[in-house]
Amino acid sequence: MTFPRRALRRTTACAVYTPIDRNAARTAAEARIDLTERGTLELSPRIGAGVVSVDGRVRTVTDSTVEVALVQTVTRTGDSQQWLGEPLVIPLGYVTGFRRRQASTKRSLLLGGSILAGVLGAGAAFGIGNSGSGGNTGGGGTSK
Repeated sequence: MTFPRRALRRTTACAVYTPIDRNAARTAAEARIDLTERGTLELSPRIGAGVVSVDGRVRTVTDSTVEVALVQTVTRTGDSQQWLGEPLVIPLGYVTGFRRRQASTKRSLLLGGSILAGVLGAGAAFGIGNSGSGGNTGGGGTSK
């Protein structure tokens, strides 16, 4: 049994996956490969139980298989496991489709706007940017 090695978690908040055909997968730097139920079952000893898609750098695509340098697996529940480029050969009979990861301008702008709103809200809550003196408001009398 092969176990994945841990790596840093990738974020996909600002990315979308768009379908591509098998020929386009040959030239894709990185692709997500969606698995059939049988593929999920048959590949589980190598990549873990319940994996429905794998992300990786496509090395070769033939008439019967696709080989990837495995980067991430995604389970039915949405959990992901990081890999460090281990080679994985997948029979095409186990593949339902290929998708390419692309940056999403809309999601990136929404994320940036949310971060900016959070920073401005925190600044207002803590009084950052007030023009008041913030100093002693008492009189300047002499001590006895």
